[in-house]
Amino acid sequence: GLFFVTIGMKLDLALVFNNLLWVAAALLLLLVLKITLIAALSRLFGSDFGAALRTGLDLAQGGEHRQSLGIAAH
Repeated sequence: GLFFVTIGMKLDLALVFNNLLWVAAALLLLLVLKITLIAALSRLFGSDFGAALRTGLDLAQGGEHRQSLGIAAH
């Protein structure tokens, strides 16, 4: 938690807002790439198209914290 708080405190919001279109485009590109990669890997491991797409959509939005929560939940 401390790492993300520290990074958040250093975030230059004026820079983000001045480049909002680029930030949004980068975010969208990253999500599409993650969805595609995860769905492709899911298909590679035998899931049908619908399940692979749902897996990609579900897992692409998570990051390190999601993995930690998933491990802690088990």
